[in-house]
Amino acid sequence: MNKHISKQGSPWLKNILFQMAVGVVTWEPYFREYFLRKKKEFKSYKKAMVAVINKLIRVIYGICKNGTYFNLSLSSYSQGYVSICEVSHA
Repeated sequence: MNKHISKQGSPWLKNILFQMAVGVVTWEPYFREYFLRKKKEFKSYKKAMVAVINKLIRVIYGICKNGTYFNLSLSSYSQGYVSICEVSHA
């Protein structure tokens, strides 16, 4: 398994996703805790932010696929880990 960050893809889209990740880490405790856990695990700010970007993409996909809102109360947040995407029907 390749553990290197890919240099492929749209630079514009990667920039937008990074800015979104900075925003959710700053303002959303759910993603902030995930970021801090990954930063401790990887010992790297950039790798932790890439993990947040991947989490954010999975959450957005789940929201769009199910046509629902993100619902933190359905997450496994209190158990020390975060599942891929938890949403509730509106």
